Amino acid sequence: MIGVSMKTGIRLLTTCAAALAICGCGGGGGMSAREAVGRSVLPVQSLPGLTVTVKTSKTEYRVGETIPITVSITSTDRDPKLVKYSTGSPAVRWGYIIARDNKIVTYEFWEGRRVFFTTDIGMERFSPGETKEYASEFPLKIGGESAPAETLPPGTYQIYARLSPWVISGLPRPQTGDPVPVSEPITITVTP
Repeated sequence: MIGVSMKTGIRLLTTCAAALAICGCGGGGGMSAREAVGRSVLPVQSLPGLTVTVKTSKTEYRVGETIPITVSITSTDRDPKLVKYSTGSPAVRWGYIIARDNKIVTYEFWEGRRVFFTTDIGMERFSPGETKEYASEFPLKIGGESAPAETLPPGTYQIYARLSPWVISGLPRPQTGDPVPVSEPITITVTP
């Protein structure tokens, strides 16, 4: 029998789970994250003990302009809430979905960006009444020049907060490979 510490064992299991998730195995149905583009937005999922909202700095943007997106999470529980993620990276805990006419246009992380995250367990504690904010932007500037450039053509779009697909406890886990909205949408307009 090989002697492995508990910490090493957890890291090994987490690494294996992450590798399976990246390969499309184990609960994701083998679907590539980009296959969700063009699909209908799933119904907004409520999160017990949390209120989630999304906002941008303004309601109108020009084609190619960076859109700052902030997701806010407020604990409505009387007790602290502990959420665990299968990555230690806070960058992927909460995100966004951009839709047009109820069809997914894009969302913040997908395998085409060639972005990799640590496989350590990440934890986040929400105290009663506490609000945490997570800032992101569209288009993401991750992966340098190897990341595909995205723009939104002129039109009206809805932006939702997105549940992290890396949740392992403390919140409902996504049961689909499609991104799961957890806030009511806000509306922005993109002009030429």
